[in-house]
Amino acid sequence: MVDLQNELARLYRAAKAGDMAVADASRLANILQILARLIEGADLEKRIAALEQHADR
Repeated sequence: MVDLQNELARLYRAAKAGDMAVADASRLANILQILARLIEGADLEKRIAALEQHADR
């Protein structure tokens, strides 16, 4: 997740400095946000599975 945060910050700095078009940075940031949600969802599923396994004992 830290990698995604760092990449978002890099995109922001590049767009702010004019090294990248804001529209391009925005599109890439949206993709990174989707990836972050997928990672969070997968992590949540793992945590729920672990809780359910613990409750079954």
